[in-house]
Amino acid sequence: MIGAGLAGLACADELQRAGRSVTVLEARNRPGGRVYTVRKGFVSGQHAEGGGEFIDTGHTVMRSYVQRFGLGLEDLRAEPDAHLDGVVYLGQRRRLSSAVFAGAVQTEIDRFWSRVAALAAPLDPLDPIAAGAKLDNHSAVWLLDSMRIEGTARTLLEHQLRDRFTVEAENLSLLFLCQSAKRDAKQPPAGVAALRIRGGNDQLPAALSHLIHDLRLVTPAQRIELRAGGVRVAVDGGEVVARFCVLAAPLPAVRTLIEFSPALPGPLGNAVAHVRYGVATKVMLQYSSRFWRRRGDSGRILTDLTFQTAWEATSGEAGSHGILTAYPTGRNGVLYAARFPTTRKLLAADEIDDVYPGSRVLFAHGEAAAWQNEAPSLGSIAAYAPGDVNLYWRALRRPYGRLFLAGEHTDSYSGTMEGAVRSGRRAAAAIGALL
Repeated sequence: MIGAGLAGLACADELQRAGRSVTVLEARNRPGGRVYTVRKGFVSGQHAEGGGEFIDTGHTVMRSYVQRFGLGLEDLRAEPDAHLDGVVYLGQRRRLSSAVFAGAVQTEIDRFWSRVAALAAPLDPLDPIAAGAKLDNHSAVWLLDSMRIEGTARTLLEHQLRDRFTVEAENLSLLFLCQSAKRDAKQPPAGVAALRIRGGNDQLPAALSHLIHDLRLVTPAQRIELRAGGVRVAVDGGEVVARFCVLAAPLPAVRTLIEFSPALPGPLGNAVAHVRYGVATKVMLQYSSRFWRRRGDSGRILTDLTFQTAWEATSGEAGSHGILTAYPTGRNGVLYAARFPTTRKLLAADEIDDVYPGSRVLFAHGEAAAWQNEAPSLGSIAAYAPGDVNLYWRALRRPYGRLFLAGEHTDSYSGTMEGAVRSGRRAAAAIGALL
């Protein structure tokens, strides 16, 4: 098993429970991959999610793991700030979200998403190419342009797309957008980003990793040799010999860190080399008080400033302090990632002060996770560009002899923790069928 993120851990757990011997190799000094709960430096026992954060109500496999390990869920719809409004700050003007997402603006937003739903209706979320190959020729911007959506509605829609996929709308395949919409079609809007694991999402990979008999941290795979009789994986100072190999690492890590002998087959090799990952930076700012609540606001911010979006990370946590997570993605994520770590925090605090004048003096401590810089991930989530679904979707979802793939980039729930665990279980089932 290459990678001890949720996909690799779920796969290893399934195989081990079936009585198989599994070795998991992880380049980092911790399990969890892009699930990363940050506690360092925050007072009052508070924490924030530096990586994968939200669980939708429809993420049934993730919820089953939470239940299995006796973990609790925060239902953000029932937290103290759930009834409070967010703010939109555009053109140096702050307004309540309910006032902005209304009238003609909301009508245009609804018109766009209705069109996406109509385009998505014929699709199979497991194999969107079968009925939607032509959609992959276009980007999400093409659809916005063809529908002549402009002004505030256009700004808000591009913001929503950037937040969800961590790339600019012109770099997002329309087919990938429609596949995601079809996958989630039966889930009510209130169920999106509704849940977090109480006490920190890192408890789930920690619980899974404690069950793995042979988990080797700080042991990156350097070379994978695929032979008819088995697999050899070279690591620093030795090798691991196995019957099968599950590649459960993000593609940027695979293409920069691992050699293959023989070379990967053309379709898979091209997918590894070319599938785009988005850019996201999370800047977590702890304040000495939850000043936003004193104003009757939830802490949710949407803005045309560089940080783009923020929300309260501590809505279900005790303490008078509070943490806002600022979330620049796409081009702005690149700008934040290029800053020195200290500068990222101060820039976010300064920009939030533009939205809430006087808040800067309440800023106490900050941490940041710039996923573009975080080796071995080197990106946020897989985000297919126009043309890439047709080229790479199927290549990433089939086995190659003794090599199997797992990870959110290989699942229909791409870009989510749900996709990661589903992919791991699927790879384990495929191997189990051969044993």
